[in-house]
Amino acid sequence: MRPERKRGAIPLVDFLAEAAGEAMWALPGLVSWGGFVVCVGTPESFKTFGAFTLGLAFSDAVPDFLGSIPTVHMPVLYVSNEKSARMVRERLRVMTLNGRTPSEPFAVLHRQNVQFGTETWALVIEALRDLGRPALVLLDTEASLSRPGFDENSGKDTGVVLDCIRRIQAEFDATVILNVHPSKYGQGSAGAKVRGHTSLWGEADAVWEYRRPSRTEASGMLVADVKDGDRLVLPFRWNRDTFLLEPGEGLVLTPTSVAAIVQALWQEEPLRSEAIVQKFAPNHGRTAVLNALAGAVELGLVGRLGRGTSTRYAPSDETGVTNGPTAHDGWPGPNE
Repeated sequence: MRPERKRGAIPLVDFLAEAAGEAMWALPGLVSWGGFVVCVGTPESFKTFGAFTLGLAFSDAVPDFLGSIPTVHMPVLYVSNEKSARMVRERLRVMTLNGRTPSEPFAVLHRQNVQFGTETWALVIEALRDLGRPALVLLDTEASLSRPGFDENSGKDTGVVLDCIRRIQAEFDATVILNVHPSKYGQGSAGAKVRGHTSLWGEADAVWEYRRPSRTEASGMLVADVKDGDRLVLPFRWNRDTFLLEPGEGLVLTPTSVAAIVQALWQEEPLRSEAIVQKFAPNHGRTAVLNALAGAVELGLVGRLGRGTSTRYAPSDETGVTNGPTAHDGWPGPNE
């Protein structure tokens, strides 16, 4: 925990000195130290497995399923009223077998009727005080931690949730991840898919969306829209033996990797996917290239022309299919 400082305005030089030498990112490009992330996903999309895996990664128990993105190790507090105690206990038991024991404290507040804006929130405050230093706080989910009659579309009720989160950020420098359910009719990305009042997305530093093709698939992708960074599309797979999420096949879809495909399309006529694979596969492999192409389409940078075997791909502002970013947004243009 940071030493308590005098309340009120302070000189800039003193304000900057408070954070001298501190890490900016808890997960580079994904969440800042002391930041707030909203995680969204349909039921059975690995949101909870992702929360557990992240918690174990932050507590130095498992490799990070985000691959080469390093995790800052810190204590973890998991707060939830979701699922039965036996199920949560069994999942965490399996996930920590074979030497995957956290070296950082990992505390669990499960089924203790913790609710935003009530006296029970004091249990969260007490747990963070006991940890004694900045922690990762996993809140699973907004609905399960809210009072009966909570209206997720109400700015007033959502304000109670955000006030509780702000308090633990300010007092304990906590990094907070809140699991929420998706909007029923939400389209697009980021805040458009977060169910409830828009202030939730307005307050968050990022929205992470867990996507799973179907319940029969043991893989998926994490689409991270970060306000102070670039969108990342991170493939992962679920290990049925350990219950952990692990890095999946394919490129980490940063602007640098996707821009290579967009750049190639600027240079030539619209290309079929196989032609794009042939152009990039020697360095990245077929699956990685197809994943990057799909990511470029999803990002709105590339549009599809035609259907079936005649499908071709071209920069979105040329096809007219979508209106994606152009050169002045930091992406490659026709003469770059």
